[in-house]
Amino acid sequence: MTKTPFVSVAVPTRDRPDVLRFCLKSLTLQTFGDFEVIVSDNYIEKSCKDVFDEFADARSRYVRPPSPLSMHDNWSLRSPSYGQLILEADSA
Repeated sequence: MTKTPFVSVAVPTRDRPDVLRFCLKSLTLQTFGDFEVIVSDNYIEKSCKDVFDEFADARSRYVRPPSPLSMHDNWSLRSPSYGQLILEADSA
């Protein structure tokens, strides 16, 4: 990342690759481009890494917790985020 983004978009997900695909596609279609995307994949059965890779660019980061988290903790796993504002986009 070459500069600090204005907005950090935190996207927690769990076992829902099709919903994550819809969410990331929507984010990539935005006309406002000064943002980063942080996907926290809290999967148990279905990893969303392949879906993330379809949309990943220099503004994107993929985080995989070492063990399953509660939804609250997965929502909180957006660190480090670099934006001046943080937006949480639900893919669940």
